[in-house]
Amino acid sequence: MKTYTFKYALVGVFFGFSFPLLAILIDCHRLGLAWNFESFVLIQKQNPIHLIIDTAPIFLGLFAAVAGMRQDKILLINNNLEDEVERQVASLKQSTLKLERALYYKEIFLANMSHEIRTPMNGIIGMLDLLKHDEKLNTQQQGYIDTIHESSLSLMNILNDVLDLSKIEEKKLKIHPVSIDLNQFFKRLISTFKAIALKKGIELNYYISPQINPEIKVDENRLSQIISNLLGNALKFTEKGSVSLVLKETYDLSNKVLYKIDVIDTGIGIDEENLKYIFDEFYQLDNQYRNGTGLGLSICQKLTTLLGGDMYVKSTLGEGTTFSFTFEVKVLDNIMIPHSKDTASSELKNFDLSILVVEDNPVNQKVATLILKKLGCKAIIASNGEEALTLYEPQKYDLIFMDIRMPLMDGLETTRRLKSMYDVLPPIVGLSANALRSDIDKYLAVGMDDYVSKPVIIDDISKVLSKWFDESIVS
Repeated sequence: MKTYTFKYALVGVFFGFSFPLLAILIDCHRLGLAWNFESFVLIQKQNPIHLIIDTAPIFLGLFAAVAGMRQDKILLINNNLEDEVERQVASLKQSTLKLERALYYKEIFLANMSHEIRTPMNGIIGMLDLLKHDEKLNTQQQGYIDTIHESSLSLMNILNDVLDLSKIEEKKLKIHPVSIDLNQFFKRLISTFKAIALKKGIELNYYISPQINPEIKVDENRLSQIISNLLGNALKFTEKGSVSLVLKETYDLSNKVLYKIDVIDTGIGIDEENLKYIFDEFYQLDNQYRNGTGLGLSICQKLTTLLGGDMYVKSTLGEGTTFSFTFEVKVLDNIMIPHSKDTASSELKNFDLSILVVEDNPVNQKVATLILKKLGCKAIIASNGEEALTLYEPQKYDLIFMDIRMPLMDGLETTRRLKSMYDVLPPIVGLSANALRSDIDKYLAVGMDDYVSKPVIIDDISKVLSKWFDESIVS
């Protein structure tokens, strides 16, 4: 479309005619001639220069046409660019929608898979935990149970790693700082690994520098996840010697208080080539200890970053390895943190409570009943929300364990109905395989008082009961 070419040519020709006309008028005035056609012809004949001036419309028209053609080309290029930008934007929007849809289905898939895997694992781990507390088993049987139990926990760790990695990549993992005492915290952590260390004949210890204030505010669960992973790896790769957990210094950077933790072992060590990739996702050392997903250290490093710190490693092949990491804390001055009792004790508390268990899965019903019986409680089972509403009577139950996904009426709707029907209710504790923090927040917002994620063990249920009931009922 030659829009500007034609317009510019017309303007050039029109403007070009003004030159010869103006030249003739000037000569007429200079020579004192009248302004008429005869005078114009006479001037043209006597002054040949006017023949050259008369060509002005032609040349100006051509020059203007060339300029118009250039403008048309620019316009065409701009139009093409605009069309291309529109196509690219449309393509980008379509790709973004596809990506958002893929992420949505990925999240749904992970949530569903997490729920579907945790549901049967609740039966497996719950029953194994009951067997571990059975004093009638001989040493060989107890060893079999311990092996199965450790394998089950390893499977759950793999599932948790995949979920954590997904949440970190999508920037949905949130930090939830709480007040803790590092002395108690380290003692509990070490107690969970004592059996493994004792079995391998490895010395396991921890040390907190006396200059450090142990009462801090930090995300306890994520800090525990990092240290547990490092301790587990250290014990796995150490056949003799020791594994030490050391909190040895604190320092300030840009008004941030950072604590530093070292996990030191005397194990097989890591060569320089493997050290380059040790924090890469799915990377595993090529040795006889090769197992797992290779996600643990990568997730630990990412969690350390979320905690405001950094992680690094030093190692000598054949001599041992030291994993170090820092994390940001808020030091609690003059604030007393209640000291918990020693959790290393294997003695179970005995509660005298009547508990309504709302659970649709028969295996999980059995697990909950046996765990509660082990803790001295009477369990009444409701297979869905509608049955729970029928069975519930005021002052009959001391606590309600409420599953989330159930037929006929789910746990959320059942909780809403109970809240609307009764002014006073016992504590309602969500008990579900949904483990995402966003889900937990939703359950609490509906009116549930607490939450326990499947798979559950005796200690989980015992802690919930201890939290909600006075020590006077415990024998």
